[in-house]
Amino acid sequence: MTHAWHDISPGEHLPLEFYSVVEIPFGSSVKYELDKQSGLIKLDRVLYSAVYYPANYGFIPQTLAEDDDPLDVLVLCQEAVVPLTLIHARVIGLMTMIDSGKRDHKIISVATQDPEFNAYKEAAEMPEHRLAMLRRFFLDYKQLEGKAVEVDDIQPSRHALPIIEDALARYSYQRRKGFGKATKAKRPEIESLTQPPAWLTARVQSTTTMAASACRGFAGDRFDTTTASTAAGRRCSPEHRSRWPVPRMPAGSASRFRSCKTPDRTGCSTVAHCPAQTRTVPGRLPPER
Repeated sequence: MTHAWHDISPGEHLPLEFYSVVEIPFGSSVKYELDKQSGLIKLDRVLYSAVYYPANYGFIPQTLAEDDDPLDVLVLCQEAVVPLTLIHARVIGLMTMIDSGKRDHKIISVATQDPEFNAYKEAAEMPEHRLAMLRRFFLDYKQLEGKAVEVDDIQPSRHALPIIEDALARYSYQRRKGFGKATKAKRPEIESLTQPPAWLTARVQSTTTMAASACRGFAGDRFDTTTASTAAGRRCSPEHRSRWPVPRMPAGSASRFRSCKTPDRTGCSTVAHCPAQTRTVPGRLPPER
């Protein structure tokens, strides 16, 4: 059975155009939502207030928003569309609300197959009253539940595009980890530009220890080329230097390695700094001497 969230492609023209899955038809006072486990639509509640959804309401498949749900989308269309219907839509704006202390983004879009709405490129082109109805609905629909909701002004489409891209990336990251885990999905942080990437550090570590051979004389996290000398008494050449500092092991972890058997025991806090180590392969123990 096809899962409405995981098995449906969001489209080929992202983030400007996408497929949306309808949960709640336009004009409904019933709050349907996706059952994440089965992929079906379930009844969440009947709205407490005497209001109705001002547009077809659903989500973009294969997205994960900041509230750990699929990214919400409002699709403006002449007619009510039944739940679990796919609608090809184009983004025209963004509405952000604060619900229970969390940011909740709503992508505003139009159905590209509806001749009355598909000419709109931006929310600002639509009648002001229709936009006011959208915003007012989300301000009022939880009032009788005793919940306060804040709704920002509707933003142009350019503000919605990075929200969609971020939700797509967050979904891909979480899907690789697995949705069965209870941990909150977060987009991977970009490594600081002031530090070398992990793969480069590992490569430099391997290359440096092989080139240095039995080089002695280390200062801190870098080779001290003024005092370091090889076993034959030659100065360390520039090729022996490491461009990036080689990170040390956490305290107490050096006990995992064999004790150094060189006379001076210089820099033996890690395998990378062991002067007896002639050929380091990351993750391996140094050879016996």
